[in-house]
Amino acid sequence: MQLSITRKIRSSLLSQRTKNECRWGFVQEQKSREELKTLMSSGSKEVDDFIKLFELESKSKDDEIQRLEAEINRLKYSKRTINESSIDTPGCIVINSSEHEIYQAEKIGIIIEALEFYKDSCSSHERRQIIISDILNLNNRSDEKDALLTQVKELLRNYTSMNANTKKTFEKIGFDVTEDGKHYKLIFRNEKRLPFILSKTGSDHRGGLNSFSDLRKVFF
Repeated sequence: MQLSITRKIRSSLLSQRTKNECRWGFVQEQKSREELKTLMSSGSKEVDDFIKLFELESKSKDDEIQRLEAEINRLKYSKRTINESSIDTPGCIVINSSEHEIYQAEKIGIIIEALEFYKDSCSSHERRQIIISDILNLNNRSDEKDALLTQVKELLRNYTSMNANTKKTFEKIGFDVTEDGKHYKLIFRNEKRLPFILSKTGSDHRGGLNSFSDLRKVFF
């Protein structure tokens, strides 16, 4: 009962949206609206002032759309492999973990990879080898990891700078991109404990692939 309640509360908290009042974009949007109302009520005919306020409001909405798209992707790939109903399923192995998944089937994938390595050290005449083979045969790894790696590799293959299109693609995959001095800091699907540092400019094609290799070690 206690475990079920804990999982339910955790699941609910992970799927909650940030309230509008707590977003900086919302504050900017409200400020622009108030300034626009004041400008209109004053009878001002300064077109540039109106255009500036409309642009600010439009940018705020675009930022929110971009944020929501990134959040949708994060939630889409944060499905847990084992749900509450699987606890009583015959033949199911339940391994407790307080970590949330940052991509689909992350945990089971890591466990399967570990078992694949361990299987090689077992003799074919051992019971351990039989059980591990059975688990591997009945549990397939999700292709979500491979799909993500393909996207990131193509993005970094010819990386030269963080232009608008590159940043948008990173965010669509699930990265938060912020400037950090001479570099960019990438946070993958809210995993703030593992910030990835990316140079603002790429030296050559090997530089981008080297960054991909480092990023893969950190997250995958």
